[in-house]
Amino acid sequence: INGILECPLMDVGSKSEGKRAILTDDLGNTYQLYRSGVYPVNDEDFYQFIGMKVIVTGIDEPRTGNFLVESITAEENNTTDSNTEETVAEEKEETTDQEHTTEENN
Repeated sequence: INGILECPLMDVGSKSEGKRAILTDDLGNTYQLYRSGVYPVNDEDFYQFIGMKVIVTGIDEPRTGNFLVESITAEENNTTDSNTEETVAEEKEETTDQEHTTEENN
């Protein structure tokens, strides 16, 4: 399935409170993603894909709304990728500007 991955904080105030990987496809269907043998709450392997368009393969479990992930990859030409690259470039530029200002003040 293809869609956008988010990791919202869920079940606030309960023992299972934490971030859960949720994929929303183009039709608005949502899937709670998990990996075999890994507790699904706060699974940091999904964090690198937050906000990105991804392709997920695995086993859909429609009765539960869960999806057992076998592989996940970011789609090519992902708009989030270019925004991230721009943000990183801007942060590097700001750091360089700050270093120049510090050198000038010394």
